[in-house]
Amino acid sequence: MANTSSQPFCLTPLWDLDLTWNTDNPDFTRCFHQTVLTYLPAAVLLLGLPFQIFISINSRNLAVPWTLLNITKLVLSLSLVLLPLVDLVYLIYVYHEGQGLAEQVHFVADIVRAASYLLSLLLMLNCQRRGEVTSGVLFLFWLAAALCGTFTFRSILVQPSFFVDLDHFPHLILLIQYPLVITMLLLNFFADNQPK
Repeated sequence: MANTSSQPFCLTPLWDLDLTWNTDNPDFTRCFHQTVLTYLPAAVLLLGLPFQIFISINSRNLAVPWTLLNITKLVLSLSLVLLPLVDLVYLIYVYHEGQGLAEQVHFVADIVRAASYLLSLLLMLNCQRRGEVTSGVLFLFWLAAALCGTFTFRSILVQPSFFVDLDHFPHLILLIQYPLVITMLLLNFFADNQPK
């Protein structure tokens, strides 16, 4: 593996006025997509974590019964944890083989995504075990993930060379990931069944 200490964290600037404002087709830089739009949902989850833990500690309810709703949430959450990990393994392979230049920001973004999806999965399981039929923290996390993901999803779709260039495996992972995030947001509109 090559020495990465001499490479910048992002190869593109964080903000570019010509790309964002002074254009007919505004977009964010790749660095902005991989940092701000990736870290913001994770920050929402981390900020809400103390409140969720406090609510869980004080809950005296029995476990929520398993239903189609929370089983679907469980399966989708597991899928969302695996997708960034698959992308991370791919990036490590490509970088190790010297077949492409992977920015350090992509590695960190995949780790942040996988960790935040894993934390949301653990919180969801804790809510189910503690008898909490809904979680405001998880709803806000999925809302932030859906809103921030909208910009990245749009950027990938309008990229003209995406479907002809096969070297965009990370983009394909994001294209699969975003509909799952939207589905998780929609599923979090509904409360689980009351504990018996």
